[in-house]
Amino acid sequence: MKLPILKQNSIFILFFIIVALLGIQKHNKAGIFNYHSQLWADRAGYYVYLPATFIYGFHTDEFPDDIDHKTGDGFTLNEANHKVFTKYTSGVALMFLPFFLLAHLIASIFGLEPNGFSQIYHDFTNIGAAFYLTIGFVFLKKFLDNYVKTWISFFTVFILFFSTNLFYYSVSDPFMSHVYSFSLFAVLLYLFKKIIKEKKASIFERIALAVVTALIILIRPLNILFIGFVFLIELKSFNEFITRLRFFLQAKIFIFFVIAFTIIFTPQFLYWHFLSGNFIYYSYENEGFINRLSPKILEVLFSTNNGLFTYTPIYLIVIISAFAAVFRKNLFGSLVLILFLILTYFCASWHAWHFGCSFGQRSYVEYSAFFIIPLAILLEHLFNIRKKILSYLIVVFFLSASYINIRLVYGYDTCFYGSTWDWKEFKNYFDRTKMFGFTSNSYTFFTSFDEDYEVKYYSSNNSVQDTVIAYSLPNISKIDSEHKHSAGFSGKLRTIGHRQINRVDIEFYTLSNNLDSINLVCSVDSADIIQIYNAVSLKTLTDESKEWKKISYSFELQKEINRDFFLKIYIWNQSIRNEALIDNFKIKFDYSTSER
Repeated sequence: MKLPILKQNSIFILFFIIVALLGIQKHNKAGIFNYHSQLWADRAGYYVYLPATFIYGFHTDEFPDDIDHKTGDGFTLNEANHKVFTKYTSGVALMFLPFFLLAHLIASIFGLEPNGFSQIYHDFTNIGAAFYLTIGFVFLKKFLDNYVKTWISFFTVFILFFSTNLFYYSVSDPFMSHVYSFSLFAVLLYLFKKIIKEKKASIFERIALAVVTALIILIRPLNILFIGFVFLIELKSFNEFITRLRFFLQAKIFIFFVIAFTIIFTPQFLYWHFLSGNFIYYSYENEGFINRLSPKILEVLFSTNNGLFTYTPIYLIVIISAFAAVFRKNLFGSLVLILFLILTYFCASWHAWHFGCSFGQRSYVEYSAFFIIPLAILLEHLFNIRKKILSYLIVVFFLSASYINIRLVYGYDTCFYGSTWDWKEFKNYFDRTKMFGFTSNSYTFFTSFDEDYEVKYYSSNNSVQDTVIAYSLPNISKIDSEHKHSAGFSGKLRTIGHRQINRVDIEFYTLSNNLDSINLVCSVDSADIIQIYNAVSLKTLTDESKEWKKISYSFELQKEINRDFFLKIYIWNQSIRNEALIDNFKIKFDYSTSER
């Protein structure tokens, strides 16, 4: 079945509009200048080249006040040396440039704060991401058409979007580099295939190939891996490799690479010289591949903190399809498996193998343009079996995978807040999506002050010490004249169990000769606003005793409380004479039934 070109174009245009609107709608609910916004932290670091160049001329004193802090410190306005510092390269900014200029023109004409950081600039990041995603899909589909039927190509690219974290980086996090690199990867695949198939390249194709290659490397130097593997597609012998190499090194093609790299990299070299006095500068400073001798491979693939298969299980099917291609002696299978292993090693060697606040392993997103090829070939093979029940099962499977992926994306709060193997917190993340009827109605925090570095939401201080009289050995939190506050709990309401909290039940053990002026404090606040402050005397919660005494207290939280505020629970000693030991601190959060 072959769709008419006009109908294919209509599908992609509609797809572009839907993705752009989904992104804008999702972010407009959260507003700007917060960690949910499109230009926050790393994204602001990619973006700052544009307002710095076209609005402020790299003059730090002309930028809006504290804009580097308001956008999550992705870049720095150094008032001492009057320099704008960002560690990120300018590739994404170059690709976004037309959308930035259009946003700036509209903002200037209609008085929408043409300062480079207002709402309209944020909205256009979703439009830019949707545009490049669509371009990537058009060319990936054209590339896949060389190997499978047109409808299989369509099915495959939409599986890729809806079933993987490409959806997240197109809709929820549109100004990270990944959707831009994905688009370039897809275009490169198409161009390279067309050139080696026809054994010639028009001037336009030479220019496009050179520009795309230069941008791929500028955005992320490690992406040169992909270029090397694209060069190997459909090779049948070493002699063919030499022939192909000679073809691309001939002057009429190579000269375009020299010109493209010169034009595209020169602004970056000038910026680095502006920063450091050197045209080549490693702006990531102390960050690097420090785990190269002990790579965190299991963590990269399976951790609750952004593990590839944990968040994007469809990659298991991708790997299976690659092995199936190897079995059928298809070169794509071997190339995909080798590239997958090399990329995994590099990701596992990086100092922050989880890549910070991400949805799954984001470094694989752009490579999915290559990884998906054996899956398309396998799908055509399976559909050709002509068993209706098998076709139905395949469609139902991928629809289910897409549904789960989208629910997970919309339930994600930009970061995983647990530890490397925190399956309890991962379950809480699933709770937030409300996908399943058997999700938990509560979340429990507990610490005995013994291994605080492994306890989420633990608010530490120097009040913790070991003692032979602890309720549960070895440690307690001691409050006295030096330590007014105990160790305790601190967490953003939005992330505690990831759902609306209805009631909080507190339980701990205390040992004290005198509970006068010793209070249980429960507060909800931000940096400068206190929404709730409740201090309850322990004396009213228990009888005086020299033995360890169990304290229990409960309170309810109203729905109108700001969920971006922090809930803090601890013991406060107002007296310089009294002392108390605190142990086995337990807090249970019950979710509102209206959220189920």
